[in-house]
Amino acid sequence: MIAPGIALSFVLTALGLRVLLRARREGGLPHLMVGLFFLAIGLGAAPALLAGDPQAIPVGASTAAMALGHAVLSVGFGALAVFAWTCFGPTSVWRQILALALCGALFALWLAQGVVEEWNAPGGSILRGAALVRAAVLVWAFAESLRYRVLMKRRVRVGLADPVVANRFLLWSLWIGGMLVAIAIAIGVRFLMPEFSTDASPAQRAVVVSGVLGAALVSAASLWLAFFPPEPYLRWLRGDSAV
Repeated sequence: MIAPGIALSFVLTALGLRVLLRARREGGLPHLMVGLFFLAIGLGAAPALLAGDPQAIPVGASTAAMALGHAVLSVGFGALAVFAWTCFGPTSVWRQILALALCGALFALWLAQGVVEEWNAPGGSILRGAALVRAAVLVWAFAESLRYRVLMKRRVRVGLADPVVANRFLLWSLWIGGMLVAIAIAIGVRFLMPEFSTDASPAQRAVVVSGVLGAALVSAASLWLAFFPPEPYLRWLRGDSAV
């Protein structure tokens, strides 16, 4: 099960780098935050998830892997919170406060994980709390994207919006929703099966890993279409305004 996870981390890292390069060329803080989010997920997930597996990471390096992996993941989810603020309401005070509060919570929980749980894999209640905050970031970003998707779809029907732009919000809903499903599976395992990392059967591991990988791949594919749509896809959208 290690190989698929490493492969997915590579895909997400490469995708994040590609989005960051585009953001650097074209500007725009929201795009920069999306690229940083995917880059952080790709780089941070592997050491965070494999820290408790002595076959993947030596026991002596497990603590460092947990600390580093979760630090990078916290940066990524903080970037997603900033994306939700700057993309959907850059002048909105409540969005700014919410984004900063979520970033602060992620940082505080990361510190608490080191002080209270001493970075012992697979983690305990502090890590579960951090997972809930990460899920909250995804829920917020997903709700904002879905709301704009509905608004843009209505505008397309009366000829007031570009179907390609409207479809982009659908794809944003899909990539954020895919990540939300992946983290929901991870949270479910942590709450319902706290001994999963040591006691799970091969069949249980296969189901969980397949679910997380499938949701993450849907997310990656949707983001690719949103930022790097092939010309045939664009022609199809422009020829059918009912996106």
